[in-house]
Amino acid sequence: ELFGKKVDNLDNLPVLSETVVKLLDLLDDINSTNKEIARIIALDSVLTAKIISLANSPIYAANKPVSDVLQAINKLRRTETKNLVVTIKLSGVLEEVHLKNINMDLYWKHSLASAFLSNKLMKEFLDKKYYVYEQQSSFYIAGLLHDIGLLLFDIIFPEKLLIFFILYEGIEYFIKNPVINLFCCCTPTKNPSNSF
Repeated sequence: ELFGKKVDNLDNLPVLSETVVKLLDLLDDINSTNKEIARIIALDSVLTAKIISLANSPIYAANKPVSDVLQAINKLRRTETKNLVVTIKLSGVLEEVHLKNINMDLYWKHSLASAFLSNKLMKEFLDKKYYVYEQQSSFYIAGLLHDIGLLLFDIIFPEKLLIFFILYEGIEYFIKNPVINLFCCCTPTKNPSNSF
């Protein structure tokens, strides 16, 4: 139950596959080997190609080309591999979602920017004695998923989310333009700022 309304359609929400969940567990398990991880990744040709491609990109100074997924994991290390797995698989899952109020391209750009910024802030400001290397992906993933609740709202309660957006835009306009006729905002529109 959410907002006093029984939610029946949660079974229709997209989820990560069992294979991806198992892969993420292996990436977090300090007792697992990179060979085990590579074996799971190799079952997914798209994921394999993207991980090898990233490992060969200029970002990682690919002076010696990587030709298989195990070499890619060894080069990227587990944190980068996990970040990449989550990003690729989440983007695939979100492609299946039909939204009424949220522009998925803008949402995705915002989420990726937040993920990269969270990762950068962690590396710049957090003292390394407070976390182990394997925990670094937590910052990236937190940034990536920080607005995921908006998607849930748009799937289950699209009309409530639209009202929220209208109110938010109206409040934002009031903050920027405090001397206005307060009664002008009573009529909801798709873009409240146009009504002033």
